[in-house]
Amino acid sequence: MKSAAQMAKGLYELQLKTMHGFERLFCDETPMPVLDPGRGRTRTCQFWAHATDDRP
Repeated sequence: MKSAAQMAKGLYELQLKTMHGFERLFCDETPMPVLDPGRGRTRTCQFWAHATDDRP
């Protein structure tokens, strides 16, 4: 049985190839609270957003 990482590898490689093809690529790392039931409180995780701008 394949692991989740093995199954997602093709998608990851396609995304990486696509992103490297853009002239401009913008990335934003935003911290956000996420519930952590085992701890009884929230923990901080990172949300990554990617955008491109293909205007001349």
